[in-house]
Amino acid sequence: MASLLIIPAALIGLSSFFYQPVKFRLEQVGITRHASSIHNVHGSDPSSVHTIPDAFQCEDLHTLPTSHLIFAACQDPAEPQEHTQWFPPLAIFDQPKSTSGGRLVTIDPKTFAAQTLLLDDFSSPGFVTHGIDVIPDPTDPATSAYIFAISHLPNPAYYDLNTNIPHPNVTSSTPKALSRIELFHHPLNTTHALHIRSITHPLIRTPNDLVATSPRSFYVTNDHHYRSGLLRDAEDILTKPFTGWSDVVYVTFTGDDTANLDDGVTAEVALDGEHNPNGLGRGATLDEIVLNDASGGVMTRLNSTNTKAGRSLSIVDRVSLSHTVDNPTYYASPKKPGYVIAGLLRAVDLAAKSRIYIPKGNGAWDPPIVSFLPRAENGSVLLSERKVLFQDKGDLLRTGTTAVIVDVEGEQRLFVSGVLANAVVAVKVEL
Repeated sequence: MASLLIIPAALIGLSSFFYQPVKFRLEQVGITRHASSIHNVHGSDPSSVHTIPDAFQCEDLHTLPTSHLIFAACQDPAEPQEHTQWFPPLAIFDQPKSTSGGRLVTIDPKTFAAQTLLLDDFSSPGFVTHGIDVIPDPTDPATSAYIFAISHLPNPAYYDLNTNIPHPNVTSSTPKALSRIELFHHPLNTTHALHIRSITHPLIRTPNDLVATSPRSFYVTNDHHYRSGLLRDAEDILTKPFTGWSDVVYVTFTGDDTANLDDGVTAEVALDGEHNPNGLGRGATLDEIVLNDASGGVMTRLNSTNTKAGRSLSIVDRVSLSHTVDNPTYYASPKKPGYVIAGLLRAVDLAAKSRIYIPKGNGAWDPPIVSFLPRAENGSVLLSERKVLFQDKGDLLRTGTTAVIVDVEGEQRLFVSGVLANAVVAVKVEL
């Protein structure tokens, strides 16, 4: 009898030990956060809300020190259902012909005007936008920039691109998507961007976001090890101790306008064993890189260093948030600098709803949140001082994948968007 009592006692002890981590995990993905409990936080002044419908389904936003504009990776509002029909990052492979709507957009943070860039010499069969990065042209930083943009196109080894149906003898080991990075050169304050080349490599499997280190090199995340199926689902549901299977890759390349996408491209794994490495961005210093574990709700600060073999990333620290996270940005204010982290309050709903296009005004879907994490003078992240800058039930803004803070005439404006958002939303914030 005494020995039998050990079993329930052990179970009680184990349940007590695991209770807090499990409770926190359920909160992160939104299972215990009921939709009715979510309230709107539209910056510091709700009357300051502006929507920018010409910036449609913008998955990523970036600022550039040498330009007053915001750069965005968006989709064509005339083709609003493309992301719900073909978007490999969400394991949506239903309509491989839905790949023509990608666009690069600039936003004036003062006037809220959006301008679609004309992509000169861009002969790609399609453009499905995701993460981007923008850096000054080192030969002329004041007047031009390079734009790196991830694009997800159907794999011609899997699909017959004339009929958009799989080849008859295709195997399950053949990827459905052949993702690549598109490189453009953009004269600032113009409406044009010149396509330089496309870049692929076998190590670039499921690219999500990138950080350019020069006009010919970049870090890029592979957000999943598995592209689809139950093991991919496990990567979304579980956390790093169980499914830390993916990586961040460092890529260099030579040559412009090459016939083959992999000409002159070399790549190496810079950081391995990561869980859902999703958003990637710059931090407070030239060597600091910020990596977000999306479904795990973890922000990781990394140090980028040169090695004899190339470049490597070392972990500085990790911070867990109570919601999922996506693309990180950094607000370099001399008064209150910090990390701007967009995410979802009910990520648990995303898989079931991501194939459904919802026009604005048709209910609340996929509520977003933007958290601000101040950076202390000693460099630490002040998690205890986290501030919610933006939160929405999902009717003004659907999904939250990216946000930036911009100084405009003495005030701070937050611009936030999402991969399924009908517009970029701008609000006034106080930090």
